[in-house]
Amino acid sequence: MKDNPYAAAGVDGNGERDPSITIELEEWRDAKRKREKKLRLLILGILIPLVALIALLTAIL
Repeated sequence: MKDNPYAAAGVDGNGERDPSITIELEEWRDAKRKREKKLRLLILGILIPLVALIALLTAIL
């Protein structure tokens, strides 16, 4: 059987997923979520003290 260029990644001609690809996709999604969570925490860690500093300076001046 010829490969279908339009088939989803890890799906054979019968429409069944290759379990190893499914595991890799789950690991990739988990890593992506972890990176996004770290980025959000980093942004909030910078943004909240910055807003607090601006509020403090506004109150003083």
